[in-house]
Amino acid sequence: MAAPMDAGGVFPIKSKQVAVDLDGEATEVLCCHYEDYDFIIATQLNKMGTMVEVTRDVVLQEISAARPSYTTRVLLGVDEPLTHVIAKNLLSKLDTTKKVLLSFSLKDNSPKVIQRLSDVIKTVVE
Repeated sequence: MAAPMDAGGVFPIKSKQVAVDLDGEATEVLCCHYEDYDFIIATQLNKMGTMVEVTRDVVLQEISAARPSYTTRVLLGVDEPLTHVIAKNLLSKLDTTKKVLLSFSLKDNSPKVIQRLSDVIKTVVE
């Protein structure tokens, strides 16, 4: 028996997962691609952690060389300024107009680790 799906949906859901070592911390990144958004999990603690919805803002006369602007909204976890900064930086290298549901739980949230994790996320999403 075939799995039910709507006329516009794709089944099975396309996903990609990778495990890397970031400054001595085992880190896993998973991305599931849905029709209207991407769901990304980045964890060093083997749990989902803080969940943030990230939407790329539409800017008139956007200059291609400029960094895109994002709106973030914490759905689950601690809503503090650092959470928004980490979410925006983790997704800074992505070139997507879809919404992103980002879940992250990190032992080390230093700028160096965030930059390296951003590179890993880019490879998993594309």
